[in-house]
Amino acid sequence: MNLTEVPATIVLVVSVVFLTASFTAAIVVGLSRRRQKDAQEIVMLLEQMRSGRVRTRLDLDVRSPFASIAESVNRLGQDLGVKWSRAESADEAFAALQDAARGYAVIATDADGDVRGFSSGSEQLFGWEEDAVVGRNVSMFFDPASWKELLPKLARRSLRERGVETRAVMARRDGTPFDSRLSVRALRGHAEGSAGFLLVVQDVSREVKLEAEARAAESLSRGILEDLPAGIALVSGGRIVYANPAVQTLLDITENAVSGFALRERIATSHVLLVQDGLAKLEAGAPGATLDAVVTIRDAAGRAAREVRLSGVPHTHDGRPSVLLVVRDETTERRLVRTLASEEARLSAVLDAWDDAVLVIEEDASGPRVRFANRAFISLFTLTRAELAGTGEADVMRALRERGDEGVAAAACLAASSRGPANDTVATSERSLALWAAPLSGPQGALPLRMLAVRDVTAAEEVKRAQGEEAEQW
Repeated sequence: MNLTEVPATIVLVVSVVFLTASFTAAIVVGLSRRRQKDAQEIVMLLEQMRSGRVRTRLDLDVRSPFASIAESVNRLGQDLGVKWSRAESADEAFAALQDAARGYAVIATDADGDVRGFSSGSEQLFGWEEDAVVGRNVSMFFDPASWKELLPKLARRSLRERGVETRAVMARRDGTPFDSRLSVRALRGHAEGSAGFLLVVQDVSREVKLEAEARAAESLSRGILEDLPAGIALVSGGRIVYANPAVQTLLDITENAVSGFALRERIATSHVLLVQDGLAKLEAGAPGATLDAVVTIRDAAGRAAREVRLSGVPHTHDGRPSVLLVVRDETTERRLVRTLASEEARLSAVLDAWDDAVLVIEEDASGPRVRFANRAFISLFTLTRAELAGTGEADVMRALRERGDEGVAAAACLAASSRGPANDTVATSERSLALWAAPLSGPQGALPLRMLAVRDVTAAEEVKRAQGEEAEQW
């Protein structure tokens, strides 16, 4: 190489080095700007995520050193987008619940019990605006005693599983207390922790008042039933639901054993089917179904103890068909009736054996009717028992008048007895009859009676006439 070529080589080398340096510098500057732009885009995307606005995707050159970071940010944005969408749906659903739950107060709190959500129903119920209560503890809405009672329930694990349903006394803004039905649910948070509580409150003051009035009315009615001398029982499915003390005494069962007691266990075997059939028809609402029967009641030992009248009407108890029974002890009355019937039968037998003809008229609501006519009366006036049994007095008189002078006299004497005692004598070519009629006094409350007695005095009249003739001869 000659000296003249050396400068040209140096110049070429210098030129190449300069061009390479310039190109390298240009590449470095370009890469630096690209990196800066990529970093700015990533920062902008993160800021959008923080503000709640998420772009669909950030696309960077795969050769960019920020490509892996951009991909992670894209995935984070997708996850946050899904969660924000769910949160917005939950907010919309909560708002819809608040609007739909008219008459209910819906309150959301954080884990410390501070109010975070307050529905329009809550504002109407408590008289507070949402802005005035958000951030304040939910205990402000409770009566101190009720809040103290509720706190242990909120701490239980079962709250997260089933929630709490209870009654509580709460207070309005002006301090007015009211009874409420309270439902508390735990809001799920991260892991096992609680994000807070959701309270649903309903004002049940009117319901509580009605319940108190119902209890008072029930207590009053129960007190009346307890004091009634008549037995009152409520029966469902053949078993006693309620029975007052009178029924307990009649059935020989204790107060502790009366509820659920099977009524058939105290009914005599001969009457069980009658009672069970009547109860079943009344409970089923069968048209025209009734239960009014006299049955024999057994004591605890199974012996016949009383005769009672069961009268039942359909009833409803706790939404179920049942029968309200009135149980009246007729043991004494029926014994008295049997005794009177026996005595009347004996008296009738005695009167039937009399030689004198006897007719008894009874004054009932439908008018005077034949109560009794003995065999001598029927034979004397040639009547039959069928013609006399239950016949009205007017018909009897008509039949007597058709029997000639004797019958006419008997009818006249009977008619006169309505004003007091009457007597008469009638004589025919065949015989002579003495007539006597008068009202009969009986026990207080008994129906008025009148009796007509007819005696054949033909022989006595013959003796009397013979004695008269003999006296005339003397």
